[in-house]
Amino acid sequence: MYKVVKCFEFEAAHQLINTHTDKCKRIHGHTYKLEVELSSQELNENGMVLDFTLMSQQIEELVDDFDHVLIVKGNEDQILMMGEEFLYDTDKRQNHTIIYLKEQPTAEYMCRLFFDYLSAFNHFPITRVRLWETSNSYAEYIKD
Repeated sequence: MYKVVKCFEFEAAHQLINTHTDKCKRIHGHTYKLEVELSSQELNENGMVLDFTLMSQQIEELVDDFDHVLIVKGNEDQILMMGEEFLYDTDKRQNHTIIYLKEQPTAEYMCRLFFDYLSAFNHFPITRVRLWETSNSYAEYIKD
């Protein structure tokens, strides 16, 4: 099995309403590190799992959407407008971007969100997404 991993960083704030930790209930920020792993039994015609440049182009679009934003769980009306399970919506107010998610923006949920979004690209044999919130804490979602 061949594996390639590409890492990306973005800055974002979030708020976790349903948590035991009071400080996480407040809006707070992280320097997130996103690791995306692709795997394949065979190499493509270029001797690669996937060209790192192509991998970067697709993932950087997603990372740019989440860079320097506030990520929160949407209210009932916003969630109803989203339609699909893992969509997000942006709202620009006072020159700020807020991303509303269907669930609380935990690292675990965001891993699944990113995994599902990136899996939509047919040429992406994605097998794992790891999201670091701090230098010693991460969550990951792995393909079954």
